[in-house]
Amino acid sequence: MIWSSDYLAQLNIDAGKQISTDLNSIYNRSMLAITEGLSVYRLPNALRSLMRITYRGYKLEPMNWEQFTLLTPSTVFLNETYRIENSNSRPFWYTIHPTNLFDIRLYPAPNETFTADGDPFSPGVNDSKCIISYYQIIEPSSEITSLPVYIDRRIRKAYVLWQAFSAEGKGQNLRASEYYRNKYFFLIERFKMINQGCYVSKKYTLGNDNIPQTGRYPRPMLPSNFERRYY
Repeated sequence: MIWSSDYLAQLNIDAGKQISTDLNSIYNRSMLAITEGLSVYRLPNALRSLMRITYRGYKLEPMNWEQFTLLTPSTVFLNETYRIENSNSRPFWYTIHPTNLFDIRLYPAPNETFTADGDPFSPGVNDSKCIISYYQIIEPSSEITSLPVYIDRRIRKAYVLWQAFSAEGKGQNLRASEYYRNKYFFLIERFKMINQGCYVSKKYTLGNDNIPQTGRYPRPMLPSNFERRYY
């Protein structure tokens, strides 16, 4: 055996972490428990890319920290315990803490209290819930949040062989390492293309895509007596 079982097992763990970093593959939703008058809330620890926040079915618009300080110069975002709150109403915007990426602030502060009970994937119409949509990290020990089986084995194998062949020692083979490195990034990019194109409708083009198209789309030439009535 060229590599020990412990070394390959460690590479397997490293592969899961690297794939989790390179891919957005686990989409999830959860609810936030909203307290009246409280604007600062903690996001799930498994979150790695926030996609959307809805409050009673309405989308909250994201705002960076500089824009937020211009909008409310008299308020201060410290933490969940020490804060200076603003007016209470239905929130319209949210901002992420500039140094703690798991703390968000809603603006204005909510004027209602919501629970985190229920199914975030099938809320009712105008339901009193605050739902966050996000991509989360991969957890190999969980069947629900582990890497999908249709991309797990091939990508993980390419990463493990890339790292194993590049390590100094008896099994080093730089040509094989380069091959599996290229294969790993090829599989990553191909999955990204598939993932990003899931909801893209069919696109019709004329000629070369790199050349701006002018004129009209072709249409059938109908006879002069088409739909003409004779009496």
